[in-house]
Amino acid sequence: MTHTLALVSLGLLTAVSAPVAPQDSDSDAVAAQVRALFIDKCADCHGSDVEKPKAAFSGVELVNALLVNPKYIKRFDPANSLLYQYLSGAQTPQMPKGDEPLTAEELALVRAWIGENPGVVAAPQGAKGAPSFVARPLVDDEAVLDLIHADLRALPASDRSSYRYVTYTNLWNERLPDGVVAAEQMKFQQATDELLESTRLGFAKMLNSLSWAPRMVIPKAIDKDRLVYRIDLRGMLCSDGRIPWSDAHWEMLCERYPYGRTLGVKQEDEVVQWLGTSLPFVRADWFVFVTSRPPLYHDLLGLPGGEQARRRRLVGADAWSRCQQEHP
Repeated sequence: MTHTLALVSLGLLTAVSAPVAPQDSDSDAVAAQVRALFIDKCADCHGSDVEKPKAAFSGVELVNALLVNPKYIKRFDPANSLLYQYLSGAQTPQMPKGDEPLTAEELALVRAWIGENPGVVAAPQGAKGAPSFVARPLVDDEAVLDLIHADLRALPASDRSSYRYVTYTNLWNERLPDGVVAAEQMKFQQATDELLESTRLGFAKMLNSLSWAPRMVIPKAIDKDRLVYRIDLRGMLCSDGRIPWSDAHWEMLCERYPYGRTLGVKQEDEVVQWLGTSLPFVRADWFVFVTSRPPLYHDLLGLPGGEQARRRRLVGADAWSRCQQEHP
């Protein structure tokens, strides 16, 4: 799936776009919201009045001072800011420790406060001090499977069948041809990073629009680059608000997924056995694109107008019930 397709799918969701650095007229309001967020979520352990702050970090509510503290904040670079890494789960233990992680919207607010997308100012190629560019490593499907295998091994065996995964590696792996000047390579990679963040937000929004649960389902990153996320199907509730998603819901996706392939490695056999599906992970941008459209959107939500509802009408309710029992 190309950049264009991913962006189109996010546009159809009216997903939250990755924020840019706040302008002067907005910065005070953003800082005030971040201060309120930190007081609510973090001040019990890291407030300026805490006698023994955890990890010797205090004054979290003093956002103006915190913003210029290079130990915790790297301006205009949330991904490499230590505070954001702990809040997003890139560093462990994820903060706030012992409480629900920040939502996608709250993380977006923190990124806006730190500042994003200021642009790359680079010297002309060949000039003194010209930038050098080192492409980040490609991440293939086998590497993804290794991450998933390691993640599942660390989880209770009784819970494993409830998990599924999505990846962003296809976006991460996009790059310009060799020979393009460093400044253009850097600009392209920055645009890719912005697309990755927008797609993460769009996926979280789409995932929760498919569930009737009163609480948000928070995908969990399992790697430092946040390219593979774990989903707990038990948090996705059907239209009755009580029954969680079953294997059948995931198989609706599997039937339509065009990128699945068998790798033929030992880890794959164990992952398939643990999860009970031949398709442990799908691309996040594809998930957003396909689940936002009928009939799959209706089927996953249990709404009239889906393919499942159409088949039920054709064969009759009793026959459909027997068919589902015989072929779950």
